[in-house]
Amino acid sequence: MVDGAYNNDDRTQSGPGMQTRMTVDTTAEYQVLVHDFGAEYGGAAGAVINAVTKGGSNQFHGRAAHYLQDSKLDATNYFLKLAGSTPAKSGVKTMLANIGGPIIQNKMFFFANVERLRIRQAADLLYPKDAAPLAVSYSTFLPVGSENYFGRLDYQINQSNNVSVRAVFDVNRVNGQDHVVQLRTIQAMRIERVPRPGRRSSTGSGSG
Repeated sequence: MVDGAYNNDDRTQSGPGMQTRMTVDTTAEYQVLVHDFGAEYGGAAGAVINAVTKGGSNQFHGRAAHYLQDSKLDATNYFLKLAGSTPAKSGVKTMLANIGGPIIQNKMFFFANVERLRIRQAADLLYPKDAAPLAVSYSTFLPVGSENYFGRLDYQINQSNNVSVRAVFDVNRVNGQDHVVQLRTIQAMRIERVPRPGRRSSTGSGSG
């Protein structure tokens, strides 16, 4: 649950396939409910993760950060060193910035966050000569790219009522195995729903 809204991936059941991905800087607090939680949190047998997003206040607050992890700072894989090979260039780069504050003092507030993620995930493929004499060991990498844009607007009508609007735009460009499976699942769903010439609807039997 995010701000009381349902946020589960009911189709692929793994990864951020059809979920709204909330970043760390957009999360104000979270709660883990296990076992005997209330009926309003139904639909989960194990646990419920209840998250609340950040909002603005009467004072302006902001943050900017850059996280860098690069293969140049890491030691070479032991087996690659024995083989005389160099590791694939890999690393993680995360850049984020956010700001929040008042639009109208004591009445209207805003919060906005932008996060950009770039990952080059190295993979060392080593083939034993006895098992695969024709295979050549090599190193490669998996590119991962993502941008997450979050915005929240709050308007305090009176002491007992307020209106909140939130928007998330999450762009993922991932070639990982799990994401490829999810992409194929979504594409297959769309193909199944598109009526084809000479074919009946999905509720009847067609000739193909």
